[in-house]
Amino acid sequence: MTAALPTGPVRTATGTVARAGSSNEWKRLISASFVPLETAPAGIRGERAFTGQLTSHQLRELAIVQVDAMAHAVERTPDLVTAGGSGFYKLNLQLSGSGVLRQSGRETVLSTGELAIYDTGQPYTLRFDESFSTLVLMFPKHLVGLSADQMRASRRSRWAGNTGWAAPSCPF
Repeated sequence: MTAALPTGPVRTATGTVARAGSSNEWKRLISASFVPLETAPAGIRGERAFTGQLTSHQLRELAIVQVDAMAHAVERTPDLVTAGGSGFYKLNLQLSGSGVLRQSGRETVLSTGELAIYDTGQPYTLRFDESFSTLVLMFPKHLVGLSADQMRASRRSRWAGNTGWAAPSCPF
């Protein structure tokens, strides 16, 4: 006999765990956990076969969320930016699999161990063509202390987790 997985968030010693068993549930879950987003499954499995999990921690104004999910795409449209949640930056550390981030006319391929930062105040898309795991840090823009131009310049590329300032945060 197989036990059913809990459908609501569950608090554990390692964080709050929330699971979705369909792409509609996933859309509601990620929009409530981050900022308003659209999502669609990738591949031929369809909406009902989709599964994903968020393991979350909140440290004052910093949200730390591990995302483990099947292949899908996420989009932050101009209308969703207008709807709210534009005062944040998100830093992604790709833990497994790969993804593609598109924002402001730029495309960044993220492989395991690589970091990228993006702005929730601008439209973006993230596409994962296979199951993946990523660590997302979401924090208010005012915590960074950089001008908009400086942040725009930092969003132009990805960082390998074993070089530069990313090395201490990514010992894989």
